[in-house]
Amino acid sequence: MFKPRDTALLIIRIAFGGLMAGRGWLKFSNGLDGFGGFLESLELPLAGLLQFVVPTLELVGGLAILFGVLTRPVAALLAVHMAAITLYVKFNRFDAGFLTGDATAELELLYLASYAALALIGAGAYSVDTLLSRKTPVEEPVAA
Repeated sequence: MFKPRDTALLIIRIAFGGLMAGRGWLKFSNGLDGFGGFLESLELPLAGLLQFVVPTLELVGGLAILFGVLTRPVAALLAVHMAAITLYVKFNRFDAGFLTGDATAELELLYLASYAALALIGAGAYSVDTLLSRKTPVEEPVAA
Protein backbone atom coordinates (compact mmCIF):
# COMPACT_ATOMS: atom_id res chain seq x y z
CA MET A 1 0.00 0.00 0.00
CA PHE A 2 1.36 3.42 -0.99
CA LYS A 3 1.88 5.74 1.97
CA PRO A 4 2.49 9.34 0.81
CA ARG A 5 3.58 10.55 4.29
CA ASP A 6 6.12 7.78 4.71
CA THR A 7 7.34 8.17 1.15
CA ALA A 8 7.85 11.91 1.74
CA LEU A 9 9.81 11.17 4.92
CA LEU A 10 11.95 8.67 3.00
CA ILE A 11 12.70 11.30 0.34
CA ILE A 12 13.66 13.84 3.01
CA ARG A 13 15.86 11.27 4.76
CA ILE A 14 17.61 10.27 1.52
CA ALA A 15 18.26 13.88 0.54
CA PHE A 16 19.30 15.36 3.87
CA GLY A 17 20.89 12.23 5.29
CA GLY A 18 22.91 11.63 2.15
CA LEU A 19 24.00 15.25 1.86
CA MET A 20 25.05 15.42 5.51
CA ALA A 21 26.98 12.15 5.26
CA GLY A 22 28.70 13.63 2.22
CA ARG A 23 29.67 16.74 4.19
CA GLY A 24 31.25 14.60 6.88
CA TRP A 25 33.00 12.33 4.37
CA LEU A 26 34.52 15.34 2.60
CA LYS A 27 35.96 16.63 5.85
CA PHE A 28 37.57 13.24 6.53
CA SER A 29 38.79 12.70 2.97
CA ASN A 30 40.27 16.21 2.70
CA GLY A 31 42.09 15.79 5.99
CA LEU A 32 40.93 17.01 9.36
CA ASP A 33 43.85 19.41 9.77
CA GLY A 34 42.40 21.80 7.18
CA PHE A 35 39.00 21.72 8.86
CA GLY A 36 40.65 22.17 12.25
CA GLY A 37 42.52 25.21 10.94
CA PHE A 38 39.23 26.67 9.71
CA LEU A 39 37.67 26.16 13.14
CA GLU A 40 40.66 27.79 14.82
CA SER A 41 40.37 30.77 12.46
CA LEU A 42 36.82 31.21 13.73
CA GLU A 43 38.21 31.29 17.28
CA LEU A 44 35.83 28.54 18.31
CA PRO A 45 36.29 27.14 21.79
CA LEU A 46 37.45 23.53 21.72
CA ALA A 47 38.35 23.73 18.01
CA GLY A 48 40.76 20.82 18.42
CA LEU A 49 37.97 18.59 19.70
CA LEU A 50 35.39 19.88 17.23
CA GLN A 51 37.61 19.04 14.27
CA PHE A 52 36.91 15.37 15.09
CA VAL A 53 33.40 15.61 16.56
CA VAL A 54 31.81 17.60 13.72
CA PRO A 55 32.87 15.36 10.81
CA THR A 56 31.96 12.26 12.84
CA LEU A 57 28.53 13.66 13.68
CA GLU A 58 27.97 14.64 10.05
CA LEU A 59 29.08 11.31 8.59
CA VAL A 60 27.59 8.92 11.14
CA GLY A 61 24.54 11.11 11.77
CA GLY A 62 23.91 11.52 8.05
CA LEU A 63 24.06 7.76 7.51
CA ALA A 64 21.74 7.21 10.49
CA ILE A 65 19.21 9.64 9.01
CA LEU A 66 19.59 8.08 5.56
CA PHE A 67 18.73 4.60 6.84
CA GLY A 68 16.35 5.76 9.56
CA VAL A 69 18.35 4.55 12.58
CA LEU A 70 17.73 6.36 15.88
CA THR A 71 16.19 9.06 13.73
CA ARG A 72 14.66 11.29 16.37
CA PRO A 73 17.69 11.73 18.65
CA VAL A 74 20.14 11.93 15.74
CA ALA A 75 17.95 14.46 13.93
CA ALA A 76 17.75 16.52 17.13
CA LEU A 77 21.56 16.51 17.40
CA LEU A 78 21.93 17.52 13.76
CA ALA A 79 19.33 20.28 14.21
CA VAL A 80 21.35 21.69 17.13
CA HIS A 81 24.51 21.36 15.02
CA MET A 82 22.94 23.32 12.15
CA ALA A 83 21.55 25.94 14.54
CA ALA A 84 25.05 26.45 15.97
CA ILE A 85 26.55 26.81 12.49
CA THR A 86 23.82 29.24 11.47
CA LEU A 87 23.96 31.40 14.59
CA TYR A 88 27.65 31.36 15.41
CA VAL A 89 29.43 30.87 12.12
CA LYS A 90 27.11 32.34 9.51
CA PHE A 91 25.45 35.20 11.36
CA ASN A 92 28.07 36.05 13.99
CA ARG A 93 31.38 35.47 12.18
CA PHE A 94 30.46 36.13 8.55
CA ASP A 95 27.55 38.54 9.06
CA ALA A 96 25.57 36.42 6.63
CA GLY A 97 22.15 37.25 5.35
CA PHE A 98 19.31 34.86 4.78
CA LEU A 99 19.37 35.14 1.00
CA THR A 100 21.95 37.76 0.08
CA GLY A 101 25.65 38.24 0.58
CA ASP A 102 28.70 36.06 0.23
CA ALA A 103 27.87 33.70 3.09
CA THR A 104 24.12 33.14 3.06
CA ALA A 105 22.52 30.88 5.62
CA GLU A 106 19.73 29.39 3.52
CA LEU A 107 21.30 25.95 3.16
CA GLU A 108 21.93 25.62 6.89
CA LEU A 109 18.37 26.74 7.58
CA LEU A 110 17.03 24.08 5.19
CA TYR A 111 19.08 21.44 7.01
CA LEU A 112 17.88 22.79 10.36
CA ALA A 113 14.21 22.69 9.30
CA SER A 114 14.45 19.17 7.90
CA TYR A 115 16.20 17.78 10.98
CA ALA A 116 13.78 19.53 13.32
CA ALA A 117 10.87 17.99 11.40
CA LEU A 118 12.45 14.52 11.50
CA ALA A 119 13.13 14.91 15.23
CA LEU A 120 9.44 15.67 15.79
CA ILE A 121 7.88 13.20 13.33
CA GLY A 122 10.37 10.35 13.17
CA ALA A 123 11.65 8.33 10.24
CA GLY A 124 8.40 6.94 8.90
CA ALA A 125 7.52 3.39 7.92
CA TYR A 126 10.39 2.85 5.49
CA SER A 127 13.19 2.84 8.06
CA VAL A 128 15.35 0.66 10.26
CA ASP A 129 13.65 2.28 13.27
CA THR A 130 10.33 0.83 12.14
CA LEU A 131 11.81 -2.58 11.39
CA LEU A 132 13.36 -2.74 14.87
CA SER A 133 10.22 -1.55 16.63
CA ARG A 134 7.98 -4.25 15.16
CA LYS A 135 7.22 -6.89 17.71
CA THR A 136 8.11 -10.38 16.71
CA PRO A 137 5.28 -12.83 17.22
CA VAL A 138 5.64 -15.05 20.23
CA GLU A 139 5.37 -18.69 19.31
CA GLU A 140 2.73 -20.59 21.16
CA PRO A 141 4.05 -23.68 22.94
CA VAL A 142 3.09 -26.85 21.19
CA ALA A 143 1.02 -29.18 23.33
CA ALA A 144 2.48 -32.66 23.57
